Amino acid sequence: MLKKIALAIALFALPLVGISAQTVKLGYYNTQSVIVDMPEFVKAQNELKELANKYQAEMKRTETEFNTKYQQFIQQKDSLPQAIAERRQKELEEMGQRSQQYQQDAQQSMQDQQEKKMTPIYQKIEGAVKAIGQEGGFTCIFDMARTQLPYVNETQMVDLTSKIKSRVGATGNASAAPAPAA
Repeated sequence: MLKKIALAIALFALPLVGISAQTVKLGYYNTQSVIVDMPEFVKAQNELKELANKYQAEMKRTETEFNTKYQQFIQQKDSLPQAIAERRQKELEEMGQRSQQYQQDAQQSMQDQQEKKMTPIYQKIEGAVKAIGQEGGFTCIFDMARTQLPYVNETQMVDLTSKIKSRVGATGNASAAPAPAA
């Protein structure tokens, strides 16, 4: 009976000994450090800024148009027949509602465009991380920008940020790239 228990313990403990004998290779990087130096990111940011400026200009134009019509209405409402005054007031209300809807649509469009432009950039980074992880035999690679680890002993982990930058073509000075001509 004791032999069977000893054999069971040995069979259970054997895989644990094998696991502890394996070396665990850990790495880390910072997406934000990588992404700001990618030309694709700078281009996407410039395009998004240009799009936001167009939306803001249109919102400003409609706001000015609304304010002008509102001021005219306020100045004339006492001299207008009631039916015309009510119709113009209704037009102003509808114009305000359209303006609010446009702002919501513009905000949604900006979010959609940001996702459309940023997804391939993040996919490129993730592909580089996976390739470096496989090539280097890493057990796990952490993104310090996305994962809040309470403690990292950098002497026992490898900083892969520069390798990832190199793999994705981050130049180190992409943030200083000039904006495209409009």
